[in-house]
Amino acid sequence: MNYFPSYQVDPMKNYSLLVLTLFGPFLLSKEGRSDESTGTHRQAIQLLQTRCAECHGPTQQKGGFRVDGPKSLFEGGDSGDKGIISGKPGESAVFLRITGAKGKQMPPKGPPLPEGEIKLIRDWIGVGGPWPSDFQPAQKKTHWAFQAPKRPPVPEVGDLLYAKNPIDRFLFGPMVKAGLKPSPRADKSTLIRRVALDLTGLPPTPEQVRGFLADTRPDAFIKMVDTFLALPSYGERMARPWLDLARYADSKGFGSDPLRLYIWRYRD
Repeated sequence: MNYFPSYQVDPMKNYSLLVLTLFGPFLLSKEGRSDESTGTHRQAIQLLQTRCAECHGPTQQKGGFRVDGPKSLFEGGDSGDKGIISGKPGESAVFLRITGAKGKQMPPKGPPLPEGEIKLIRDWIGVGGPWPSDFQPAQKKTHWAFQAPKRPPVPEVGDLLYAKNPIDRFLFGPMVKAGLKPSPRADKSTLIRRVALDLTGLPPTPEQVRGFLADTRPDAFIKMVDTFLALPSYGERMARPWLDLARYADSKGFGSDPLRLYIWRYRD
């Protein structure tokens, strides 16, 4: 019996391994260089957006020229000069203007582009001015979430008996315009019950109700709200939506429903 079986060698497999060994590093390095070049192209395009799009972009097109798209960038503006001529930075209007070689140097405000940025644009035009198909210039963040908060004017509602703070005025403003009047102010027993249920999810204790009813200070309502905000039950109630969002559970579910050890640390 032969305990040392022989194995046939597949010549095609050996050939594939040889090719991979010899040319693999070259192919990988070429791909790396391609990615690096694409990154440089993106930097050059984004530089134009950052330094030029304020006057030559979506909101303004001075001289009929835009830099936020390849078609308009290459064709140029009202002057008739080509913005970009592939492979010829010395004849491209963009490069001639940022260097001051022709006409007024751009950008008109602030210091001129440093040599490193000029070289980036020159090299990019020199290789043809490629514009990656998936490139989207960074736009100004116009969504309200990115804007600095501004204090709006507080609406005038006339009867200040109901409006105890600016929030009340914002709520009552549309009501006044519609000819509506807010409901009468709730009694103290109803107020403390609403606050307790909203903030803790639990009704107030008899002691809490009696204490609030006996408090005749002008800021008794504010003090009562602060008391509930300081309770651990307020934190527990506010944490519940986050636990639901995180899909919190003490066990894993399914058939055997095993417990999740130490998950309570996240909950507590």
